[in-house]
Amino acid sequence: MSLIISVIHPSAIIMATDGRKTIELTTADFETLTPIGEKRIEYCNTRKLFHIQNVGCISMWGDFTKIEFPLREYLLKLSSKQLEIEILADSLLEFLKKNIDATNNNDVGFHIGGYSSNGNPKLFHVFFGVDRGPTINPLNNPQEFKKYDHSNFVALYNGANDKAHLIINFILTLERELGIVKWITNYNVEVAKKFVELIIKQVSLIEPSVGEEILLAEINKRNEIEINGIKLNPLDYKNTEYIIPSGVGNSLPTGSVM
Repeated sequence: MSLIISVIHPSAIIMATDGRKTIELTTADFETLTPIGEKRIEYCNTRKLFHIQNVGCISMWGDFTKIEFPLREYLLKLSSKQLEIEILADSLLEFLKKNIDATNNNDVGFHIGGYSSNGNPKLFHVFFGVDRGPTINPLNNPQEFKKYDHSNFVALYNGANDKAHLIINFILTLERELGIVKWITNYNVEVAKKFVELIIKQVSLIEPSVGEEILLAEINKRNEIEINGIKLNPLDYKNTEYIIPSGVGNSLPTGSVM
């Protein structure tokens, strides 16, 4: 599993990922390749955040073991092209269709974020898998290749999204029902980046498949990109008041957070 979070702030687009790769290993019979015994799980570090200069960033979640190396080669080819951010999203959807076996693959997907040529922030979710959310009927939710435009969202998160949602929904509830915090986009971009870092750190405490180094990208309105690595050190709870300051804020539009 993974955790990737993208936030559209008034000053920038923030995209962050954890760095842990989960590998399932099963001992097999040397001659028949029949699995023997139980699966064991190992973890290693990998990169899930990439950028294409002057276009935007791509973050990756899910079971990307079959596409990890083809993706790097594919993005290298794209790096020399001047693309609109939506064309990049369409291109990655086609990449998934060509490289994923729809009959035998776990869910996998990308966030694609950047500014369009007219200066508008754009955030797309391209994936193979099922839809997620409280309104989804689990009896009618097949795995499919899909592309969603979430440019009207203030936050999008996938991978261990159920655990991230508990934290984010709690903060939104404090704002909407009690008015004791403001949503993070009411503060400067540095605080918003600390907020995204906090969410990944918190989830890593309860989800073993989320961990290693956080990569965090800030994309400004000129599509200039700054990426920094953040070690997953234990949280300093004395700083939580700074990360989520108190105050009275306005409610977010319905549906602005996935």
